[in-house]
Amino acid sequence: MCCLRCLIGPPSGLNLRNIFWHGFPSPGEISSNYMCLLLAMAASLGAGLASVVVVHRPPVSLQREEFIMTGTFPDVCDSDIGCIERLFADSYFVPASMLPLWLAGLDAFKHQMYHHSLVLLLPALEHGLRRVFACVNHCPHRVLTAESTALYTTFDEILSPTLHDHLSPNRLHHEIGPAKLECLLDLLVQPEGPRLRDRISHGEVDFYSLSKPLANHVVSLCALFCAHYSLDPTLTSEPPIAKCLAVEKSYRPLFHPASLLKRELLQLSEGLETWSTIPLPPPASPDCSSEPTPEDWSHLTVAVQRLADSALVATATRSYGSLPRALQQVNESVTVCIIIVCFIRGKFSLKMYEVC
Repeated sequence: MCCLRCLIGPPSGLNLRNIFWHGFPSPGEISSNYMCLLLAMAASLGAGLASVVVVHRPPVSLQREEFIMTGTFPDVCDSDIGCIERLFADSYFVPASMLPLWLAGLDAFKHQMYHHSLVLLLPALEHGLRRVFACVNHCPHRVLTAESTALYTTFDEILSPTLHDHLSPNRLHHEIGPAKLECLLDLLVQPEGPRLRDRISHGEVDFYSLSKPLANHVVSLCALFCAHYSLDPTLTSEPPIAKCLAVEKSYRPLFHPASLLKRELLQLSEGLETWSTIPLPPPASPDCSSEPTPEDWSHLTVAVQRLADSALVATATRSYGSLPRALQQVNESVTVCIIIVCFIRGKFSLKMYEVC
């Protein structure tokens, strides 16, 4: 136990786990002897727990998040790898000491080792963003902050709207632009998103279940940042890079609460198109005063689609939005549900949707 505390325990020890996962060391900077020691300790722990019944928590499934993210960026093919390698090597975003890590992550992706690719590229991406964060906020000392007496500069602080004083604005937001920021928040922060770095580093997901769409998303995002700080402007016109840049121009949040609301409302709208085929009670029944017309169904569908479009208003703030706006969205959604129920029961005409 003392050895574990020294190696991966609190910040007063070596704290290797956090130092590696947050992308502080460059390849070769920390001796491989520590890794050998950890492997030997893991084996000895397994032997010591052989007689103990350990109840394992089921891994978190990312299939829903993967389905939503699939197709956001174009597929990275084997023929694109060479271009992306040159981009990594010719970008301010990737320091020379960290380049082997970036290239190893790309090589793992090429050989369909998507779990290894994510483990390598996510810390490397955090390292690159930490350097930009420290530069634009004029705090170069934060680049090397991995000490027991100071908070680490991690994604939480890098993507925060303000600096650690909670007053000064984080200039990184302006530096990278809203599209890249939203992409990072979708991937790493939003509660309904995959929170990929957190879940991989804390062992919440099955390591071998990490699929190509997730790795493709991260590789494309890395290419996007490298292109932003490319030393060779001609590389950004290469087809694989140009496609990623085109996605940036049209990117919309995937897991922001307003985006989730819009997606659910659109699904509701699509489902309403099939409701006209539901059998109705006989006209003489007191529960149904009149049979709905196709025009009524059209009015209801348009009303739901309008609500779905209005749900995008909150995304302009790149935050969760104000409480009054959130309550207004809930109220509008409840109003739609009331309209649907009353319509099915024949209590009033759907043309009243215009005043709701």
